[in-house]
Amino acid sequence: MRIAQIGNFEPEYSTENEIRDALERLGHQVVTLQEQDNSGWRWVSDEMMFRITSSIDMIIWTSTISLNDQIDFGTQYRMLDLARRFDVPTVAVHLDRWWGLDREDQLQRPFFSCQYVYTADGGHQDEFREMGINHFWMPPAVSERWCRPGEHRDEYDCDVLFVGNWMDYGHREWKHRPELIEFLSRTYGDRFLALPRRNRPAIRGLELNDVYWSAKVVVGDSCLVPKPDGSPMTHYCSDRVPETLGRGGVLAHPHVDGVDAAFERFLPWDLGDWDDLRSLIDMCIDAHGNPHAWAGKDGTVEGARLDQIEFMKANHTYTVRMGQVIDAVLDGGREIA
Repeated sequence: MRIAQIGNFEPEYSTENEIRDALERLGHQVVTLQEQDNSGWRWVSDEMMFRITSSIDMIIWTSTISLNDQIDFGTQYRMLDLARRFDVPTVAVHLDRWWGLDREDQLQRPFFSCQYVYTADGGHQDEFREMGINHFWMPPAVSERWCRPGEHRDEYDCDVLFVGNWMDYGHREWKHRPELIEFLSRTYGDRFLALPRRNRPAIRGLELNDVYWSAKVVVGDSCLVPKPDGSPMTHYCSDRVPETLGRGGVLAHPHVDGVDAAFERFLPWDLGDWDDLRSLIDMCIDAHGNPHAWAGKDGTVEGARLDQIEFMKANHTYTVRMGQVIDAVLDGGREIA
């Protein structure tokens, strides 16, 4: 198909570029439109241009909200209206969650008026439905190009690793993140490494594979703010889950209904149960000296990591995920699980 993809393609490592890579691997022709570029929006919101370029089969919008602010919403609504008139499906794709955070007002934006909305937030289907948003759950994924083992590097060697925003976490609603970092630091001392280091950029690309390969166990965290009625968050996790698993990291992550079953290969622990987490971490550390504790088909931890990478390549790359989304859209829309 010929797909127009709207998003922010300027950063080398971005969801937009991972999805573009996946679409091209699937054999589709991708026309990229930089989200804050008004000329691109004029192209997809002008009826004459839309008639001329009616060979577009689908529009996929991967929005960066701050860039979205730079474009007149009326232009965006015109694009959505023209696409409907010409029977071109519009598909919103995003990895964030909105409900329960200070960004709920963003659900009023044109992005969420796409014909099909796929996000990683599968725990608020009723709320999406009440707003008239045609929402479907899409678990996050990892780029196929990163699904390979890394190399051990002494600078990243550690028993316990955390990768992500740990110094100034943006979602004040989620108190667990600083509590987790404090617990890991207090319990494991200099055996614990949190990345990125202070005043250093985030680690990307294949170097991140080396980071995960050098740690005995990675402790993950997602923004699991409970629902308004106090019930636990379900069917949501950060893309750090597939990113870690796809690169061969041994991952301990809080149990989340729906997520455990989707990804299978991470080691769940009960949120808030620090004893449970400590036992799980210690089991993973012990496994490196006693492979029977957690091992792959060949009886080794390294074998388990390689098995895990192959599982992720087969089931949870963006190549797989976008193929699932496109098939679902052509079939009238359905959840990806």
